[in-house]
Amino acid sequence: MFGGGSTTSELLRICSSSEDDRYDVVTMAINFASALAHRKRFRKYSRLVRDLGCDFMVEEEWQELFQAKKVTEQTDRVADNVRRCLEVLRLANKVVGSMLSLKRETFDVFNARHMDLLNIFWQHMRPDRERSNASGFISADWIELGFQNADPTTDFRGMGILGLVQLAYFSEHRTQRARFIHAALSDPKKYYPFAIIGINITSFVFEMVQELRIQRILLENLSHTVAGNITRYEIVPSDDPVCLLFGMNVVHDLYCLIFEEFYLQWVIMNPESIMSFGEIFDEVKASIRKKYEAL
Repeated sequence: MFGGGSTTSELLRICSSSEDDRYDVVTMAINFASALAHRKRFRKYSRLVRDLGCDFMVEEEWQELFQAKKVTEQTDRVADNVRRCLEVLRLANKVVGSMLSLKRETFDVFNARHMDLLNIFWQHMRPDRERSNASGFISADWIELGFQNADPTTDFRGMGILGLVQLAYFSEHRTQRARFIHAALSDPKKYYPFAIIGINITSFVFEMVQELRIQRILLENLSHTVAGNITRYEIVPSDDPVCLLFGMNVVHDLYCLIFEEFYLQWVIMNPESIMSFGEIFDEVKASIRKKYEAL
């Protein structure tokens, strides 16, 4: 049996599916994480979901959550599914943990990776010209891309390197759309600083992490990684850097979609000045929250 009578029936209900297709695994993983986060009977395990970026040992939590005194066909299947749910939850948590690390990381001009990200952003957005003072990074040209002054690093203080990573991702992976939006928002009649929008969207994405919305999105997109027999995997998904990168890209792709939705809303509303940003952005956030439920 499982540790605790009421817990037994709950786990049986959530994890007794015998099907391995992607839809069933996704539904099971989301229901499992939601139960840990909200059900009183799982209060002891809520930290696995609610502690942002929580890392844990899958086998240890599995042993504690699922203690089979009688191994029947049903309990054996449930035990395997509990392990799958824990594995994909750990992977989602590690993606969130990476986001938190980037948010806490301050820009360092002596860090080659940081400078590369800044240059990637510039090169994809303005491939037709070099920055003035191109040997360094302080340049009035950054203002054209929507930074507040000639030193773009000062705008990353709130969101850390995460804000830069997502701007660079948008410019590199959706280059034509990023350039189109930047050009459109540079029109004096529709002006809003591109980079500042991006950093505000990064902040909103982090709000979605705190609301457990990003975690649900990650479970929806990562659960297929545990559809097979994970005890036979050479590297489990939560320890596989390829799976971690895929999860990060899921978040960055959402960032790009929010950016595009903001642009469309800004054009449709046709505000008289940039002072309308807060009102319009709030409408965009409300729309996104309707589309993406929390756990």
